[in-house]
Amino acid sequence: MMMPEFLILPENGAQLHYEVYGDEGPWLIFVSGLGGHGAFWRAQVEHFSKTHRVVIYDHRGHGESTGGDERSGIGQCADDLRLLIERLGAERVRLVGHSMGGMIVQKFVLEYPTKVEALAISGSGARLDVQARLLMKFRRRILLELGREDFCRLQTIITVGQIPPETTEDMVLAMESVALSKLPPSELVSARISSITKFDSSADLPKVLTPTLILSSTDDHTAPPKGGEDLHELIPGSRYKLVSSGGHFFPRTNPAEYNEILEAFLVGEEDR
Repeated sequence: MMMPEFLILPENGAQLHYEVYGDEGPWLIFVSGLGGHGAFWRAQVEHFSKTHRVVIYDHRGHGESTGGDERSGIGQCADDLRLLIERLGAERVRLVGHSMGGMIVQKFVLEYPTKVEALAISGSGARLDVQARLLMKFRRRILLELGREDFCRLQTIITVGQIPPETTEDMVLAMESVALSKLPPSELVSARISSITKFDSSADLPKVLTPTLILSSTDDHTAPPKGGEDLHELIPGSRYKLVSSGGHFFPRTNPAEYNEILEAFLVGEEDR
C-alpha cells in the first residue's frame, strides 16, 4: 500500500512530499543525494516494503516538494528529516542515505543518536577529498556559467559508471533528458553543491555507536571507495561492503547486489 502525503514545513508554508509503502515492520527511510528525488529508490521500495514500512521523499524544491533557497544544504535537510520522522510518529528508524544523502544521515545521527537504530551510508564520505572538492566546484561552475544542459551532460559522464554492453547511446541520452527536465532552479542546486563541499564530519564520527553499514562501488568516480573506507575507519564497529559495479548511482543501476547487501545487514540487526 502506498500513501502519498505532504508535510507542511514551519517556514514559508513549503511542502515536503513523501510516500509510505508497507503496513508493518520497522520504519525504513531512504534519503536521496544531490538529485533530491525519492523516486531514485524505486527498486528499494519494491524490495523492502515487504518487511518494512518504507518511506521515500522529495527534498525541498525537488519533485513534488516546494520551497528551497540558498539555505537548502545538508543542515536544513537533516532538520527536514527530523520533522518527517516526527510526522510519522516513529520513535526509532532505520536510515539509508546515498551520496549527499549519506552526509545528511551522518549529520542526523550525530544530532539525534537515539532516533536511529540502524544506519546505511552509500556512495558518500565524511568529507570530500581534494579531487572530489575540485570536481564539485567545477560542476557548480558549469551549472552557473555554461548552463543546465551542460551540467546534466557532465553528470551523465561522471555518474553512470561502467555501461552494460546492451545500453545504447540513445538510452543514456534519454536518462539525461529526464534528469534535465527534473532539475530544480540552478540557485538551489548551487546551494546544495556548496554545502557538500563544506561538509566535514570526520571529527565527530567516532562518537557514532549506531550499527552502521558502509557501501561503495568499485567504479564510482564521483565518490570513490576511499571515501567509504574512511567512513568505515571513523565509525566504530561499522561494516564495509564493496559493490562490484554501477557507477555513482549504484543503488539504482545495480539494485540486486545493493539490496542483497542491505537486506543482510538489516536482518542481522533484527536478530540482535
